[in-house]
Amino acid sequence: MTRFCIALCLLAAAALSGCANFKAVTSFANQTTQMTSAMRTELTQIGQMCREHVEIRIVVTNEPNDSLFDTCKLQGDALVPFQEATVETIDLYAQTLLAMVDDSSFDLRPSIEATGQKVAALKTRDGSSLVSADKVTAITKVLALLADVIVQRQRVEGIRKLVAAGPDMVAYAMVIRQFFFDRSGQSSYDRWLETVQVLADGSATQIRAGSPLAVQEPIRTAELRRTLARAKPAIGQRRGQPIGAVPEQLVAALDAWIALVPEFQKDALRPDPESLLKRIDALRKQVLDTRLAVQTGF
Repeated sequence: MTRFCIALCLLAAAALSGCANFKAVTSFANQTTQMTSAMRTELTQIGQMCREHVEIRIVVTNEPNDSLFDTCKLQGDALVPFQEATVETIDLYAQTLLAMVDDSSFDLRPSIEATGQKVAALKTRDGSSLVSADKVTAITKVLALLADVIVQRQRVEGIRKLVAAGPDMVAYAMVIRQFFFDRSGQSSYDRWLETVQVLADGSATQIRAGSPLAVQEPIRTAELRRTLARAKPAIGQRRGQPIGAVPEQLVAALDAWIALVPEFQKDALRPDPESLLKRIDALRKQVLDTRLAVQTGF
C-alpha cells in the first residue's frame, strides 16, 4: 500500500471517529432545545394568563386602567423578559452546537444579536439597567462566543469551545432555576402566580351571583365565570395542587441538565461515550415529562 493510500485511510478513520464523537454532542443539544422549549412555553403561557386576568378585571370593575398591566411585571433579575433572554441564550447555545455538528450554513447571528438587544433594552426611563450588570455581562459574553464560533466556521475547534463553555451555561440554568424555585423563600414565579390568583379571586367576587354586573349582564358574566373556571386548574397545577406539578417538573429537568453538563464536558468528544449517552437518554425522558406537564397544565 502506498503512502498516499495509507494517508487516505487514516483520514477516513479520523472522519468516522469525529462523527462518532459528535453523536453525544448532537443528542445533548437536541435535549437542551427540548428543555428550553418547555421553559419558553411556560413563560409565555403564564404571561398571557396574567394579561388575560388583568383584562377581565378591567371589564368587571369598568375602570379602564392600562397601568394594571404593570402588575404582570416583575422587577430586577426576576424580570420576565430577562428570564426569557436567559432561556434563549441556552437555546442558542444548543442550536449553535447543532449547526457546528451538521456543518450547517444556517446563520444564527440574527437570533444571537436579537437576544443581545433584548438584554441591552432592559433599562429604566433614566437609562439605568433593570438587571444586575454582572448578569448582563455574562450573557453578552456567551452570545459573543456563539457569534465568533459561527463566524470562524472551524467545525471541530468550534465544538470544543462550546463544550468548554459548560460552566457558563450551568450558571444561566441556575438563574432560571431560582426564578422557578427559591429555597430562601417565595420564588419570583410564585409571586407571579400569586398576582394572577389575586386578580382571578377579585374578578370572581365582582361577578358572583346577585352582583350588580351579574344582574345587568347575565350572559357576559356567565362567559367570564367560565373563563375563570378554566383558569383555576391551570393556576392549581402551578401553586401546589398537586404539589406544584408544573414548576416541580421544570426544576427537575433543569437539575438533571445541570448535573449532566460536567460529564458532557468530560466525555462529549470521546468515541462512543456509553455512560454519557445513557445519561442523556435519561434526560430525554425527564424533558418529555416536563413538556407534557407544561402542555397539559392549561
